[in-house]
Amino acid sequence: MNANISQSELTVLTYLHEHAKGYGRGFQISPEELVEALNIEFSQLVKDASYLESHGLIGVETIQSDEAYIPIGFFLQGLGEDYMRELELQINAQGQAPSGVRRITVKVLGELGKIARDTAVKVLTDLTARHLT
Repeated sequence: MNANISQSELTVLTYLHEHAKGYGRGFQISPEELVEALNIEFSQLVKDASYLESHGLIGVETIQSDEAYIPIGFFLQGLGEDYMRELELQINAQGQAPSGVRRITVKVLGELGKIARDTAVKVLTDLTARHLT
């Protein structure tokens, strides 16, 4: 079975990869920054982040309110950086990246569209399979 990653989830991960100043809890990006930069609803960000977190690609810092946990920061995990580096390698090895582009950014991701997402699904499937064995 293939692991899957939506375009929205991949965009959140790519933004963190592009803008992270480091890895782990000490290098959080606020939900406000992500919502504004990616032009997405907060509820969609929370949903995307929960999927990415379930695979260990990102971390989510939360506070507890009376009724729920509220995300206050998102950060790239080492595994998420490894995932993005592998995605970049595969896209570049296939000659699919725009000329001279080696790093996948949100802008490049938009230009690549389905090509990037298809490759991202393969990379996540491989990563998931390695962690299951």
